Amino acid sequence: MLHVHPVLGVRTPADRHAAQLYARYLSEFAPHYGFGFTERKLASRSGKRVAAYLSSYFVTGKKGKLSLQESVMAADMPRSIIHVSTELTQKTGVTMRELRFRRFVWFIASKSNIFQSDMRIAREVALAWREHGGVPPREVQRTIIRKYETDDSEAEPTAEPGSA
Repeated sequence: MLHVHPVLGVRTPADRHAAQLYARYLSEFAPHYGFGFTERKLASRSGKRVAAYLSSYFVTGKKGKLSLQESVMAADMPRSIIHVSTELTQKTGVTMRELRFRRFVWFIASKSNIFQSDMRIAREVALAWREHGGVPPREVQRTIIRKYETDDSEAEPTAEPGSA
């Protein structure tokens, strides 16, 4: 049975109050939305302990339950079973789309020693790949590489949100 494990950060009194409100409203609206039983008792656990508990679902399932991969492939599951707060994605700039693209950049980087040496090049080649609908022409790749060969003395690494 599909069920929810809300994980809420509760460092400050305001966080704890928000978590209590969440539990209260979840319980209040559960009958209307067909949620069934909701646990109102909140437990405080360390981040490490919570991560260990949740990761058991992601990797192998738990006590005969499906792993995350098996769950998302099941026809009767909702389209998305993981929710990340929009506030978190807005503050960090990290979205599932960006994470998928970063994985693609790593894929591109793994194809060539040139790209492995500079993730900026790999990211730009990945953008060109997307633009061309496949492997960009060699001349496009050469242009990207040359650009970074001449810019290396001036370039500084960036750590802005949403960049690889």
